[in-house]
Parts: sequence; C-alpha cells; structure tokens
Amino acid sequence: MRDPLDIISYCGFIGTKSFYRYNSNNPNKDYSYMNLQRANLQEANLQEADLQEANLQRANLQGADLQRANLQGVDLQGANLQGVDLQEANLQRANLQGADLQRANLQGADLQRANLQGVDLQGA
Repeated sequence: MRDPLDIISYCGFIGTKSFYRYNSNNPNKDYSYMNLQRANLQEANLQEADLQEANLQRANLQGADLQRANLQGVDLQGANLQGVDLQEANLQRANLQGADLQRANLQGADLQRANLQGVDLQGA
C-alpha cells in the first residue's frame, strides 16, 4: 500500500480557490472537506482516514484500503472503487452514484442513506 501523502501533492478545499500543500506529517489522516476530485489514490493506505464530506468525484481508488474510514457524506460519484476494502467504513449519506465497486469488500460497512443509484456491485 502506498501512503496517500506521497500521491497527493496539491489539493483544494471544497468551496474555495486556495490550495494546501501537503507534507508527510499527517498522523490523523484528516482529509475531511477536501477536493480530491479525479485524484489517483490507487492502492493507497487510508485505513481509519477521515474523508468526511470530501469531494472524490471520478477519483481512482482501485485497490485502496479504507477499512474503518469515515466517509460520511463523501461524494464518490463516478469513482473507481474496484477491489477497495471498505470493511467497517462509515458511508452514511455518501454519494456513490455511478461508482464502480466491483470486488469491493463491504463487510460491516454502514451504507445508511447512501445514494447507490447506478452502482456496479458485481462480485462485491
């Protein structure tokens, strides 16, 4: 698994035009409210990360580890989530419309009020 901080160099905050430079000192893995639209987070280790209300539209998270992550209210519309480990993740109110969740591990994930319209769950 790759550290997401090695993958992301610049990310914007949702609703602003400013950008925040990442460094490798983020022990809390707090990416809440960030604009990570179209980010390549393939095989990233995001266990227990806080991605609440983040914008991950069309992001590539193929093979990423999101066990026990807080994805409450996250926007994953059109995202590639093939083979993602979402075991015990909080996906309450998440927008997964059109996302590809083929072979994803959803064991124990909380999908209350999540938008699953057009989601591909083949093999999940």
